[in-house]
Amino acid sequence: MKKTTYFFLSCALLSGSLLTGCSSDEPAPTPLPEPSYTDLNLSEAEIRAGEGLVSFNNRFFREAMAQYPEGNVSVSPLSASMLLSIVGNAVDPELKSQILSALGSDDLSALNTLNRRYMEVLPALDEKVTMTIANACWYHNAYTLSPTFSDILTEQYFGAVGSGNFKTDYENVARDINSWVSEQTRGMIPVIIEEPSALAAVYSVLADAIYVKGAWAGPFDRDKTAPAPFYGAKSTSTVDMMNRNDRCYLQGGENFNAIRIPLGTGNYNFTLVLPDEGVTVEQLVASDVHTQLDFGGAGIVDLYMPRVDFKSETMTLNSIFGRMGVDKLNELREVSIFTKPVETRHNIQQKTAVKFNEEGAEASAVTWDVLETSPGFGTTPEPEVLRADRPFLFFIDEASTGAAILWGCIRDL
Repeated sequence: MKKTTYFFLSCALLSGSLLTGCSSDEPAPTPLPEPSYTDLNLSEAEIRAGEGLVSFNNRFFREAMAQYPEGNVSVSPLSASMLLSIVGNAVDPELKSQILSALGSDDLSALNTLNRRYMEVLPALDEKVTMTIANACWYHNAYTLSPTFSDILTEQYFGAVGSGNFKTDYENVARDINSWVSEQTRGMIPVIIEEPSALAAVYSVLADAIYVKGAWAGPFDRDKTAPAPFYGAKSTSTVDMMNRNDRCYLQGGENFNAIRIPLGTGNYNFTLVLPDEGVTVEQLVASDVHTQLDFGGAGIVDLYMPRVDFKSETMTLNSIFGRMGVDKLNELREVSIFTKPVETRHNIQQKTAVKFNEEGAEASAVTWDVLETSPGFGTTPEPEVLRADRPFLFFIDEASTGAAILWGCIRDL
């Protein structure tokens, strides 16, 4: 690890055991769970599809950061890629080709079955981590869902299906959609349809929701949380700064230092990446820093990290996907979601929410596509010290699959 103003190198990193010199009145360091990997028994095509998503994850995060150059940002690459995969099953060949290219694949069937494996496996990996993935489709009851699309939605994505009169009963349709979203995200994201009357100009709403909550492997000591400055990108503020003097995985990279704390028993991980002085979070994202993470050793770190309770505004993903080559979403194009063809524009959006506190991390995301019928209606040895009191990145991932559950940047608090 490199010595920086915020990250002082003063402990030995041992990949196996860690020699300790704690005084007798201090608690012993928490044993770290070994990284946990589960064999998903994927086909060669599914493995290739998963490899393609690695590139999608990094580019999606990079483009989101570019679209929102100020304030805090959090996105769910996993939720975005799953929703985009569902949409790919109902669009014309040209738009389908663009979607597959953005997802790094040429095989939509493999993406469908890979997403099914994610939904089957990820929620059951760790009994100490609550994780859910859910999909749903609501549509105007003047139409009938195509059996082909309905089968893919329900069998590959375990999607719930609902219908209603979007023209005259939009209040109840909006209530049903928002209730589903709130239930799937444990109330972290209570609403995605903020103007029910806008549903009168909509054929259908497709949605993907993700939720994860897990305890740190070694919690922060609540008694040590104290007011402290956070030197944000735009201003300095006073925050509740948590403190944890315990083991974690460590990495000193090019222009950054990083720590990884397992959640639960080790299937899920929280990673914090702090740029070196003079380096911005934007520069790290531009370098695809997530691909550089490689934690080989563990040590005791005296970690200072602010409490975070952040809910994003609704993010419009069409422009992000457009810069990734999917530039036909805004055009009126035929979809095969119903038994009779209709022309529609896609309006893909995402909301996220994330909390870090002394006990653990909690995050949720919803990505949804509004299929419009008309133009858009709006949008121990001496520990190292890591003091995250300036802008930093964070990543919540699953270890076995590399599923990018929620990635983000804290610029100001």
